[in-house]
Amino acid sequence: MTAEKYTFPANYGEFDAVFREYRAIFEKQLRTVCDSFCDNGAKYKALYDAASYSLEAGGKRIRPVLAFEMCRVCGGDINDAVPAAVAVETVSYTHLRAHETVLDL
Repeated sequence: MTAEKYTFPANYGEFDAVFREYRAIFEKQLRTVCDSFCDNGAKYKALYDAASYSLEAGGKRIRPVLAFEMCRVCGGDINDAVPAAVAVETVSYTHLRAHETVLDL
């Protein structure tokens, strides 16, 4: 997914700082994934653009933060957790947004 290597936050004394650092890692990777949707002239550009718009709309990003923290607690490498964090948020958040849209109809 990325050639960039990340490390776990050094300061675990303040939850807000750790949370912000995890979110920054996630947001950077999400941008990379969304940018890759239309590499090489994708056939369904409008669909990919809509997905990118939905995913980049923001949110608390609790799911990827939990994925990173569980990786740390279990002694893993944060770089191994990045694809899982992006996948979990992409599927969960997109499903939630689609469900809210249907309920609003």
